[in-house]
Amino acid sequence: MRFYALSRVASDIGVVAFGWAEALVATNLSVTQAARASFMVPTLVFHLLGSIISGPLADWAERFSLERLARWRWRIVLARCAGNLALALYLVMALGQGEPSIPMFLPFLLGGAVLKSGLRATENAFHVDLLRRESVQVDPDGRPLYDERGRPLLYKTHLLSLSSLVLSIVELGDFVALVVGGLVMKVASGRLAQLVAFDVAAHVICFVVLFYFCHPQKRARDIRLADLLREEYVASTAKVNPAVLAVVHFLRSIVEGLRFLAAPERHVLRLLLVGCFIVEIVTEAYDGSMIVKHVMGGSDDAVRYAMLVWKFGSLAMMFFVPLFARWVGGIGRLFVITMLLDGLVIALAGNIAGAHTVLAVAPFVVVCFVDHALTGIATNMAGLATNSASSAAMRGRIMGTLVFFVILGDIASEMLASVLSERIGIPKMLERIGLLQVVVVFVLLLIGGKRLWSFGLHPDQ
Repeated sequence: MRFYALSRVASDIGVVAFGWAEALVATNLSVTQAARASFMVPTLVFHLLGSIISGPLADWAERFSLERLARWRWRIVLARCAGNLALALYLVMALGQGEPSIPMFLPFLLGGAVLKSGLRATENAFHVDLLRRESVQVDPDGRPLYDERGRPLLYKTHLLSLSSLVLSIVELGDFVALVVGGLVMKVASGRLAQLVAFDVAAHVICFVVLFYFCHPQKRARDIRLADLLREEYVASTAKVNPAVLAVVHFLRSIVEGLRFLAAPERHVLRLLLVGCFIVEIVTEAYDGSMIVKHVMGGSDDAVRYAMLVWKFGSLAMMFFVPLFARWVGGIGRLFVITMLLDGLVIALAGNIAGAHTVLAVAPFVVVCFVDHALTGIATNMAGLATNSASSAAMRGRIMGTLVFFVILGDIASEMLASVLSERIGIPKMLERIGLLQVVVVFVLLLIGGKRLWSFGLHPDQ
């Protein structure tokens, strides 16, 4: 697990070198919400295509054994790293031939979308597989809980700390990229191709660490290249068209995921996932950096400082989430409180942005800092509940089902935001969606009642 964390750190080397430049290019291309949607909607469509294989891919080898399932996921994590390496190499060559543009960046964005949505469920399940210590979950009265197969539902003892650690590493890489972004751009004299070259090197290091030190059963000295190709899981279906096979497994995965979530004992989990869905589509409806630069007239440095503050908020919350969960007294309670506050904060941010002046940038940034922190807490709580709700064999299908519906919601959110921003302006739109989130949270609380408010994980120790 320590080496897995190290692989995430290695991948962040490229983020530190190229992260700010990539964010700045995206901000400069997003002159309006409609311009942003012009490349975000195709990207989300490719996210959707990736989600078709997401759940089935994560759980493909479940039919054999949990040991082979873990090895399968290890291979997929390696494939994701190799895919990111190939995309970085493409961008190095593309940037060497001209100035950044939407047509140039679109293949990079689309490829990254497929890798992220298609393989994210596998990676989420893989790092949980690496945890060894488990205990049986019990309800508040001390009775054992059971998974979808009727077996005792196991809780990975260090799952909450691990989830916070992994998210913190990702957020830390983005944070450092923003801190040194101005200096990095100055040293590179604005030559983006050189910065992406660091990303290439980072993915090479990440692949080596994952290959030799993150095998779920073998030590580094026993790893061979042939281990990547030794087991074949699709031999029995070789005569079936792969595209048809993927769709069939995808549909089956969605049905199984929905059937699992439909069980009466998972009422609270359904509400948490609905809340997570709302958080995702609200976040997709606007871009703070675009608002700072194109609505409020901020400079490039103002955008970087704003992103730096927001990333600090997200990073800080990842470290404090385990403490908050204990102080507040449960996952459900913390989730409801953070979502309510977040909705009010988004509405306030829209009100401030309505000033359309550079002088309002600072208060807007501060308010959005709170928004990012609260969103990080709510997302972490929903992810923790999801990863602890089933056996290892089912975990990928649940995440794949959630990803699929979130992407559909994001596409609708982008399109609707483009229409609304043209009619009432981005600030007013922001106010409306913030208040909408507050209303939705109250509805979820009314439906969930005491069960949602007191929901938590209770390992039997």
